[in-house]
Amino acid sequence: MIGFFEHQYLKYKKAHVRNLVALANVDGHIHSSELKFIQKIGKKYGLKPRQIDSLVERRDDWEIEIPKHPEESLDQMYDLILMVYADGKVDNKELEFCSHMLKGMGFKVELLKIILELFEMGVPNPDDWGDFKTEALASYKL
Repeated sequence: MIGFFEHQYLKYKKAHVRNLVALANVDGHIHSSELKFIQKIGKKYGLKPRQIDSLVERRDDWEIEIPKHPEESLDQMYDLILMVYADGKVDNKELEFCSHMLKGMGFKVELLKIILELFEMGVPNPDDWGDFKTEALASYKL
């Protein structure tokens, strides 16, 4: 039997993957490299392939969910930016989606430009991202 906290964490993981699916679908289709990334993140979270497939198939059937904690929001943004770059091209609709997410997460929109600049220098490793999150929480939280 699943306990309450296990259920909440499963719900969080599925919401994270659904948000990635929503971003991948913002241009009207999910590119194969985007699908691979979604599957990778789903697997990282311990979701079964059928659970991931179900989230991808129902991509128009739910709303975007904003993580409850600011640090989780920034971790979500990390994956969203990786998704933006997954197909090798940055689309304005994807950037608008990320901007909307940042606002919903309670961050200043200017943070998107800084995150993109950071990623253009290379994907930040977890330690660097942790330092960046600390700075972002101090400087860009509304």
